[in-house]
Amino acid sequence: MITIATPKALLDEAGSDINKCLSLIYMMMEYYDDENDSEITTRLAIIADMQESLGDKLRKCGAYLGEIDRKKPCTNRQKTDLERLPKVA
Repeated sequence: MITIATPKALLDEAGSDINKCLSLIYMMMEYYDDENDSEITTRLAIIADMQESLGDKLRKCGAYLGEIDRKKPCTNRQKTDLERLPKVA
């Protein structure tokens, strides 16, 4: 059986992964800060900023998808295509 992920589900999963990464990065920053290794702490801070930026972009994508879902009804062809997809348990 084939499972088809919706764009929203993929965005949610990616957001969850980003949050997990950020948690690990912050834990590592605390550790290396205690070890007085400012070079590694600085690099981790840069990575954390990039992760947060990516999270912001994913949230914007999710908002756009939500707007599209509310405003644009499926065409008859899209409905037919959806009916052909295998049912997911």
